[in-house]
Amino acid sequence: MTESLGKLGPHEGQELELLLSGKKPIAYFYELLPIEFIKHLEQGSLSMISKDIETSLSLPFSIMLIYKDASLADLNELMLCIEKSLKETQLEDRLELDRRIGQLLGYS
Repeated sequence: MTESLGKLGPHEGQELELLLSGKKPIAYFYELLPIEFIKHLEQGSLSMISKDIETSLSLPFSIMLIYKDASLADLNELMLCIEKSLKETQLEDRLELDRRIGQLLGYS
């Protein structure tokens, strides 16, 4: 992982460590939750909200936000941005939503 000016760089496989240390407020997963998160969710050191989003697919798209000390406003905004991004058909609008998603996840 790289960190520059307080922003996160590539950190695949380090989500749990970053959440627990407070360096990352929210992690976003879809469909499958990594097994190593379950213990922390059960112990209460991390929390989760999830939502099934209707798309053009026959089954809903499930998203999960795992967080520690994230504000409810940020969680709600992130969930809304993800849902809008999945449904957005205009490229410019989708890119703007994706940039905001990245900001809320601590990337930029």
